[in-house]
Amino acid sequence: MQDMDWGDLQVLAVFAREGSTAATARAIGSDETTVVRRLRRLGEVLGSEVIAKVDRRYQLTAAGLQASRHAGDMALAAQALSGDVAGLDQPAGVVRLTGLRAILDLIVIPRYAELRKRFPDISIDFIADARNLDLARGEADIAVRLALPTGPDIYGRKLADMTFAAYTRAGSDTSCPLHWLTYTEALGVLPEAQWLAAHVPPQHVVARCNSIEGLAALAVNGHGGVMLPCFFGDASASLERIAVPPFGPEACLSREVWTAVHESQRRVPCVRAVIDWLVTIFSAGIN
Repeated sequence: MQDMDWGDLQVLAVFAREGSTAATARAIGSDETTVVRRLRRLGEVLGSEVIAKVDRRYQLTAAGLQASRHAGDMALAAQALSGDVAGLDQPAGVVRLTGLRAILDLIVIPRYAELRKRFPDISIDFIADARNLDLARGEADIAVRLALPTGPDIYGRKLADMTFAAYTRAGSDTSCPLHWLTYTEALGVLPEAQWLAAHVPPQHVVARCNSIEGLAALAVNGHGGVMLPCFFGDASASLERIAVPPFGPEACLSREVWTAVHESQRRVPCVRAVIDWLVTIFSAGIN
């Protein structure tokens, strides 16, 4: 078996990202003939062609697609070893980060100065949205989600476990039967909404809202109890935990927090730097 040229792996990773030999040639500062030659040479080393000509255009074969999933990280490592990746120590660019407003406002943004100090050439567009924006269509670069990311070419990294507990207005008399607040019907699939539906009779629900902030505002104004993330409820002096049998005032459920990023963005230096920063933030704990 021939020795593998790590540079050929880089070409494969670029081809998988760009989708054509012409775009790959422009990206690496070469020509199409050289791109094709290097990809064919890589196929010989791997024992299976990584590209094939279909309708006068080169496309990845099944073997090429599988190899390209690993080639990006391997090629990046090879570049780093040879000193070809200038700027990885000081990545630059604008990164669009989306997530729930509560997470961005209370967990991420208060630590933003740390990122700016380490990487002054990176800036973030914070997009507070309860919807799962389409990363494949470029609606955002990184998402912070409360579930394992799914979808073609979407990669995730677990950040933390987020716990939930029951809250009501501070100083309320919780010895009487409580009214309750929950999410609107469209959000009834959320674990916290399902937990409440399993433990509270529907006639005790007096209001519904489609946001954490709205539910908390209803609770602060004395309209009932609500399930909230502990990092959010505990941070409010206007709210206090209430005992819910059989859990008492302790957390009643937990959800996982993940990053999500599309394949096309996950190796971009500034995106990788922001993901690493998010891991640092959440590893310190959020409850």
